Amino acid sequence: MTRLRSALEQYLSMRQGLGYKYEHQARRLADFVSFMERHKAATITTKLAVAWATLPADRHASWTLRLTDVRGFAPSREHQSRDGGAACGDLAAPEARQTLCL
Repeated sequence: MTRLRSALEQYLSMRQGLGYKYEHQARRLADFVSFMERHKAATITTKLAVAWATLPADRHASWTLRLTDVRGFAPSREHQSRDGGAACGDLAAPEARQTLCL
C-alpha cells in the first residue's frame, strides 16, 4: 500500500467519522490515487489533479466534482509532505472577490 493510498484511507475514515457519507467521493478519490500510482507520483500537484479530472475528455460535467474531491483531499496531505507537496491549494480556486469601498 502506498503512502498516498494509506492517507486516503485515513482521510475517508476521518470524514466518515464526522458523519459524511462520502460514497461517490470515496470512489472518485480511489480512482485519483490509482491515477497517481500509475504516474508514480507521491505528491499531489495541480497539473496531475487537472490531468486526472479532465479524463475522459468528453465528460465535462464531472470535472468540477472531481476537482472538488481532490481539493478536499490535498490539504490533508500537506502536513505529511516534507517537500512542500500537495500543491493544490490554488486548484480551481474561486476568484478573489473585489472589496467594495462605499
